Amino acid sequence: MILPVRFTAIIFFGFLAGATGCATVSGPHPDTRPGLPEGHPEIGEVRVFQHDATVEAYAAFLNGMLLERDGKFEEAINSFEAAARLDTGSVTPLIEIMALQMEMGRIEEAEKTGKRALGVSEDLGQVHIALGQMFLDSGRINEALDHLLKGTGLEPDNTGALFPLAEAMEKSGDREGALAVLEKLTVEEEFEALARFHIARLLILSGQIPESVDHFSRAIELNPSFIRALGDQGTQLEKSGKPESAIQLYQAFLEKNPENRAVRGFLAKTYFITDQISQARTQLDLILKEDPENLTGLLLLGLVESRKENYARALELFNHLRTVSGDSFDTLMQIGSTQREMKMYPEAAATFEETARIYPDRFEPHLNLAIIHDAEGDMEKAQSSAEKALSLAPDRSSIRTYLAQILTRQERFSEAITLLEEGLEIDPEDVALLYQMGITHDQAGRFDLAEKALLLLLEVKSNHPDALNYLGYSWADRGIRLEEAKEMIEKALRIRPDAPYIIDSLGWVHYQLGHYEEALRLLLIAVEKMEEDPTVLDHLGDTYEKLGQEELAILYWSRALASDPDNPEIARKLKGKGVDTPLP
Repeated sequence: MILPVRFTAIIFFGFLAGATGCATVSGPHPDTRPGLPEGHPEIGEVRVFQHDATVEAYAAFLNGMLLERDGKFEEAINSFEAAARLDTGSVTPLIEIMALQMEMGRIEEAEKTGKRALGVSEDLGQVHIALGQMFLDSGRINEALDHLLKGTGLEPDNTGALFPLAEAMEKSGDREGALAVLEKLTVEEEFEALARFHIARLLILSGQIPESVDHFSRAIELNPSFIRALGDQGTQLEKSGKPESAIQLYQAFLEKNPENRAVRGFLAKTYFITDQISQARTQLDLILKEDPENLTGLLLLGLVESRKENYARALELFNHLRTVSGDSFDTLMQIGSTQREMKMYPEAAATFEETARIYPDRFEPHLNLAIIHDAEGDMEKAQSSAEKALSLAPDRSSIRTYLAQILTRQERFSEAITLLEEGLEIDPEDVALLYQMGITHDQAGRFDLAEKALLLLLEVKSNHPDALNYLGYSWADRGIRLEEAKEMIEKALRIRPDAPYIIDSLGWVHYQLGHYEEALRLLLIAVEKMEEDPTVLDHLGDTYEKLGQEELAILYWSRALASDPDNPEIARKLKGKGVDTPLP
């Protein structure tokens, strides 16, 4: 939205001007009495209020104004309605009703009231503008444009209404018209900054990034808070898959405003999220050279060093950030995460425990503690920390899924299933929960229920690559529904063409179909990326055996057993080929 125009009702004096019903019963006014306005009663004359509907309407209207002043909106609406019924030719009560309905969020009723007012008089600019804003907010663009054009035509001095008009034009596809309207506003001191910001935004949408910078620069000069708006525009470009356009925008701005560290920080962030790490570091070095305690610069440079796995340097930067900014949540989390990456588990646990004490309502420290305890093999503490995280954020399926994984690895299948079912009661179509449900049932030896969960997941999200691969591989491993399994795995591979575990699955389904040469081709690709994976090595051994190359079969089975020495099936295969391998 460009700028909401708050509807302001026409003041009630317009209604007063049309009120009649007051008369005198005395003779003509003497010519000798100066100073009295025309129609003013004589002194001593008796005024008699006739029982006139217009007078009653005026009284009802005034009563409504008093009720509105006292915040009794519902009663005020009733009083204005009475005025409108008594004087059907007046629009002012209807305008007041419409304003109150909008104030109360009763948009549909306000729309009906506005149309009633226009039925009395079509030339009500404010009503057209208010209806146009309502239609714009609800996405009824053509109707919004129609009313806004009429309203601004009737009230050419209402410059604030030009913002929603420009927005309606833009949304209707008339970008040039929107730019023309906004250009009119650049001469208005009150609106110039906002108008130039929206002109810059429209130019960006048209791909005219260099042209947009002059308008951004002027908007920021008039209102420094528009720096954040510039960053928001860059973020929108990033989210729409145009990070290079965001970089171009920031670079063009910095050419004209090289001292602006905030925009340099935006540029560094965009470089960072697009993995242009050296460029990000260059910008951050410039920021910190001028301002060694710049919070954004320290945080981003720490993230850059962490991305490059220079964890010691990252930790140094985050600790310095802590001395500058204090115990902010983000800083503590980055320190703890870096310590965890460095496998400094006791230090990381201490940091996250401190974070949990300072920020008792945040789930993230407890989730990270669970991950640390999990890495250390302390499943009891991992479970306890994950349960605490879930209690603080019960709607987060990622925490629930992780806790179910912890329980599943301990073969506490019924507890894991109950936990997942509770989550699915909140959202029956949560794909993360359905996927883990399939895995848990499968590992519990209930493949029929696993299959049911995965098929349900694929009804919700048919292009879920892991579910396609898991179910397809499971069918292939059981030698069932092989053609369907092949189609599923091929679909998963189209989504993730470089995933070696999916390539292995496709090789295995070809093996089960008897396509041994194709199976070998695929499995050799997979093993290049997963050199020590016992499953891929085992599959290769089986394939070489089918192709009559027993020496290679023994070689890959031996490598598979070295990676998984407790696998009795691989040991039996080798023993069957005369290789003296002790069974696990």
